[in-house]
Amino acid sequence: MIRFLLSLVFMSTYSGPQNAPDSRHGPTAYCLLPTAYWTVPPRNGPLEGPPKKPPKKPPVDQFVQKYIECAGANDSSCLRDMMEQMSADSQAACTTLASRIEGETEEAQPNLAAAMADLKCPQIVATASKLLANVESDVRGPLCVQFARTKDKALVELVSQLVKAGRPFDKEKGCEALAILGYKEAIPTLVEATSDSFFSVRLQAAAALGDFKSDEAREALCRLVTEDQNSGVRVKAAESLGKLKDLASVPCLTKALESKTGLVLTAVHVALIAVTGLDVGMDPVAWQQWWEKNKPQKRR
Repeated sequence: MIRFLLSLVFMSTYSGPQNAPDSRHGPTAYCLLPTAYWTVPPRNGPLEGPPKKPPKKPPVDQFVQKYIECAGANDSSCLRDMMEQMSADSQAACTTLASRIEGETEEAQPNLAAAMADLKCPQIVATASKLLANVESDVRGPLCVQFARTKDKALVELVSQLVKAGRPFDKEKGCEALAILGYKEAIPTLVEATSDSFFSVRLQAAAALGDFKSDEAREALCRLVTEDQNSGVRVKAAESLGKLKDLASVPCLTKALESKTGLVLTAVHVALIAVTGLDVGMDPVAWQQWWEKNKPQKRR
């Protein structure tokens, strides 16, 4: 007992062996026992605890789920926030989106497709191939429009199949998607769509062909502006010819001036001004005379 008390007194004055580790807060006191010594907490400051671990990031699946909820609520601010969160780990986000989109509701699928397009996910083509092949789906059209924003050329064939064999709404959206993709390989499909039995499909095909400067596009549009039974289709064909600004379209536009429909006449007149840079009125005879004087001469 006496020996123990003496060791306590000695502890308050002894600074420890020379080879003992120093404390960051000053001298460390030691208590000697027959077999070992132990450290006593320093008196001039608190002990530092173990290093703090960084907080765990929420799994990306939570952001995807929240994105779906935001889309359902049409909350654009929330959608932007979730896109920022997913963009921080786009690879994981793309993997999660690709694995979930097929099992989600049709209402949610176009929003997830939009997220995949914004993130430029490499799984776009494989995912589109599965979803666009589902003939029971009512959202194939909106899906192909969202996927087309990636400008992936491999999508042209998939979307073309939808335009050729889908329902009218799917065909309309497919034409829109082909225009977004913008590859010349889409022209034959769009030209074929100008002969569809549904005027809404022909109208969308006419609108899409205005983005493709080619003889095939011009000829299809000229046929629509002069022959189609629907005035809306003729108006859209005239607008697209005005966008193409191909001088070779003047004869068919001049013929279209014989229409009795006011909206068609206005659209054709505007297209002629856009193509020629001139305005000689709405008289088809005046335009025919101008064409005879100014048409390009054929090379012999």
